[in-house]
Amino acid sequence: MYVFGGWAIEQDPATPKWWVSVNGDPVGYYPDSIFPPLSFTNASIINWGGAVLNRRNGGRHTSTEMGSGVYARHGVGESAFVERCEISEDRSRGSTDFHWPINFSPHMSHPNCYTAVQAMRVVKGKRGMWAFFGGAGGAGCDVASKARL
Repeated sequence: MYVFGGWAIEQDPATPKWWVSVNGDPVGYYPDSIFPPLSFTNASIINWGGAVLNRRNGGRHTSTEMGSGVYARHGVGESAFVERCEISEDRSRGSTDFHWPINFSPHMSHPNCYTAVQAMRVVKGKRGMWAFFGGAGGAGCDVASKARL
């Protein structure tokens, strides 16, 4: 399931449909045929976070910001985040048991430009794993000092 601002997208375990709901109410679905890469029965890797296309035009790093443009360490209210990262081990058997990933680790290809951190948080009495990410990017950030992170 992918959730953002009250919207959720989840593949129905019994059919190849990707259901869209708003605040818990189903509003429609997309057939899996229009999302071939998403047509799967299981996964070995799950990613949460952001990405930026960097063609290095002129040999310089892109000026594109990731997320809000604020580094991950600033947390809720400033940096971009994915709330309560959870997985279900076997939805095909009707399991609705979700838990946070065990081997959850941040990866940053350009840590001077963009950062990522994980954190356990309790929100509204519910504990969960969060992924924070973001950064300003900009020409030269990939050779800049780490002091601004």
